[in-house]
Amino acid sequence: MLPQAKGRELRWIVSLLVSTVVLSLVLCHSAALVQPQPQFPTFPAFVPPPIAAKQEINNTDTFEAEDKRNLVRILKEASLKDKKTVIVTMMNQAWAEPNSTFDVFLEGFFSGERTELLLRHLVVVCLDDNAYAECLEDMDTVWLRDPFPRLVEGVDFQIACEFFFNGNFSDRGNSANGGFKYVTANNRTIDFYNYWYESRLRFPGKNDQDVLNRIKGDQYVETIGLTIRFLDTNDVGSFCQQNWDITKVCVMHGNCCIGQDNKIMDLRQVLRDWTIFYSYWDLKREFRQPLNCRNSFLLNLSLS
Repeated sequence: MLPQAKGRELRWIVSLLVSTVVLSLVLCHSAALVQPQPQFPTFPAFVPPPIAAKQEINNTDTFEAEDKRNLVRILKEASLKDKKTVIVTMMNQAWAEPNSTFDVFLEGFFSGERTELLLRHLVVVCLDDNAYAECLEDMDTVWLRDPFPRLVEGVDFQIACEFFFNGNFSDRGNSANGGFKYVTANNRTIDFYNYWYESRLRFPGKNDQDVLNRIKGDQYVETIGLTIRFLDTNDVGSFCQQNWDITKVCVMHGNCCIGQDNKIMDLRQVLRDWTIFYSYWDLKREFRQPLNCRNSFLLNLSLS
């Protein structure tokens, strides 16, 4: 396996582990309001402390206990008070560089329609020492509108679609796009994330999204009672699609793209088109095609 592929595999494994821990801590914190404090699950030792300066800690048990307390506090402070919702994104060294995807990610919040206020609810998980030191994070999406009003309460797991939405929100024939997920913290979603993580062993070499698309219809998912809802591409769009409605889209995901530079250029193009539309209410304005990403993606397909 190439080093780049190994890096991607490690990132998504860490991402699933961190997501499971966050869901567990949110659930435990909510339960603590009415019950004695429960035992927390083991927190992966390779996740840096979420606050305070990086330091050498010899006692791993003490480090993990402190990390859990800090993370619980961070989640509580970052949560939307009415929904107890936090926005979690991952960061590594490449994403922490100046003029990186992270800069575009933040710029989207400042350029979007009433999205700047959502930044106070953003939690950044640093996946390596350099990213932690920079203390800046990225995700290859731009938030142009608040997506939360488009979501439905009472659903465990809501996720964007990859290429198209077939019109049926509950049809697991929709291809999932892991760039945007809304997950309710409960025992079902924790079980699902654990199952998702373990399922990587059944599909070696596949990324997290590929594994998700292979397991979403499994009997185990039905057995635990997990409810899944697929989001309309009018609400959460992606570069895998051919067109988008600039008057409706909330989040744009820069996927189907090879190369960080191509991704950054095309996401910035999205922001420029959005700014012209939003500033002048130019109803004739549309999102231009992400040609840098599309050409790189098609070239990669032709060579594979």
